[in-house]
Amino acid sequence: MDESGVIKFFGCRVNALSCRVEIALKMKGVDYEYVEDPNLGMPVFLHNGKSIAECGVILEYIEENWKLLIPTLWKAFLSKGREQGEAIEVAFMQLKDLEQQLQGKKFFGGNSIGLADITANFIAYWVGIIQELTGIPLLTKAKYPKLCEWVEDFVSCPIVKDMLPPKHDLVGFFQATIQGPPPSSMNYQ
Repeated sequence: MDESGVIKFFGCRVNALSCRVEIALKMKGVDYEYVEDPNLGMPVFLHNGKSIAECGVILEYIEENWKLLIPTLWKAFLSKGREQGEAIEVAFMQLKDLEQQLQGKKFFGGNSIGLADITANFIAYWVGIIQELTGIPLLTKAKYPKLCEWVEDFVSCPIVKDMLPPKHDLVGFFQATIQGPPPSSMNYQ
């Protein structure tokens, strides 16, 4: 397996600085390997051959590299011209990172659905519908085979399938969002 996409975090559970980094990683839904080191004075973060050993710098790195994907996807689908092209490139990089995180696993946390998978439900169901409506193919089997396989596995889970809104409801909602509300609905009296 290519180690370049592997994320390792060396910390100490009783260290407040380590706790900050772990909270950030969990909030961003980043899959990482935790290594407990009680003798460590400060957390150490390894990613793509980079070693970072200062909490503030690690937090900035996490923020910069794991921006929330959903706003990026919206921007890619809804903006126009150069702004859209830039948003699509950012979305491709973020989807590639998700693709790498799934290597060797069925779901983000392993062999069963976990919180990271649930958090990514927008990608699993909503993105495909928006792609159909906009004609912008961000998530394709040719480009992201593992991520597309995850989508199929996630949405075919009976509990998830039961909870997903009907496709026709989402189509109506997104058509209104993409096209904007009709002028008559803009009356706020």
